[in-house]
This record gives sequence, C-alpha cells and structure tokens, in this order.
Amino acid sequence: MGSDYRVAVFDERTNTAVNEPSIKVGDDVLVFDGIFAQRPELAGYWDLVVFLDGQQRVDLERLGLVMENLPVDPVEAIAHVLTWVARIDRYASGMRYYIDLVDPLASAHVVIDNNRIERPVIIKAPGL
Repeated sequence: MGSDYRVAVFDERTNTAVNEPSIKVGDDVLVFDGIFAQRPELAGYWDLVVFLDGQQRVDLERLGLVMENLPVDPVEAIAHVLTWVARIDRYASGMRYYIDLVDPLASAHVVIDNNRIERPVIIKAPGL
C-alpha cells in the first residue's frame, strides 16, 4: 500500500519546475502545501485547511528586495523599481484575485498569523 509523494513541484524563487523523484508514503495523511489551495476546484478534497497568513512579512521582504542595490542614478533607480514592481505584481495580482474569489482566511479551518515567523500565533482553530 501507500501513495507516491512529491516534496516539491515548483521553485518560486527561480520560477522553474522541480523534477524530484517521488517517494512512497502511507495512506493515512497527506499534507499539501501550496498557494491558491482553496480554489473551488480543489476545496472539496481537503479535510482540514490551515492558512498561514504571512502577507505583511512577505510585503516587507519584497520591499527589501526592491531597495537592495538601488542605483544612485535617478533614471536607473526608476527602472530598477519598475522592474521589481512588475515582478511583484505578478504574484500580488493573483493573490488579490484568489482572496476575492475564496476569502481563504474565512474558509480555512485553522488560521495562523505567520508574520513573525519566529513566533506564529494561532488566530482561528476549531474550539478556539
């Protein structure tokens, strides 16, 4: 018995597919980690949904990337910022659409504020 499990299929940082071999696991539990996992076409497959809310932390990290190596020349600085804004907007636009479509914080069974990664806080859970 058992099922095949893939540790990863996509590397966000390099924007490339990951082709790791699958491994065999038992049939009892599947932990699936992925962005947009509560889409309507997937929502019926999950027995328990945990949403990690780290949006503020991610926004600050992205701002840090924009400011990193910011050119001194104003024209080069504008080009640098616009390049990063376009890259960031790719993900931000998708996330805005997803939040409007499914309201993942409201739909999840468990919500964890993960903005302080060293100290996550459970803000919604059954029985809380």
